[in-house]
Amino acid sequence: MRKLTEKDRIEFAQRLKSVISSRGLDLERIARATKENVHNVYRYKEGFRYPNIMFVIAFCQEYGINMEWLLSGDVTIKHEAANNSIDYMRLDQRDELMHFIVCHKPDVIKYIRDETGYKEPLAIKEYRHSHGLSRKVMYRLLIQASTRV
Repeated sequence: MRKLTEKDRIEFAQRLKSVISSRGLDLERIARATKENVHNVYRYKEGFRYPNIMFVIAFCQEYGINMEWLLSGDVTIKHEAANNSIDYMRLDQRDELMHFIVCHKPDVIKYIRDETGYKEPLAIKEYRHSHGLSRKVMYRLLIQASTRV
């Protein structure tokens, strides 16, 4: 395992800042959720200090962030995770999916309850194709989103 450098710390801070700003989070809320001192959260965000692993784990679990991406910056990991979790979707995409579920609730409920053999309803298939999602990813997103409707 290689030693972390100043560059690693700064790049981590940039990724942390991007998550914080894209989700509209404030430092006090993050500190409460991760049980970390707010001054330390500020230091992590500004790149003055590299966080301990307990903060990283708590932060990623609380906000649905892929820990490998947050630590390494590997974009392929972030995009792979984005295709599998509603938490990574942009708000407008999430709202569109929620609206779709509400409009097609009977089909969606029947589809996610019987994952073994129920034929994919046409509306779900069309939505999935228009958004370039695999059947497996669409199924996961429907399950995640339906628990929030």
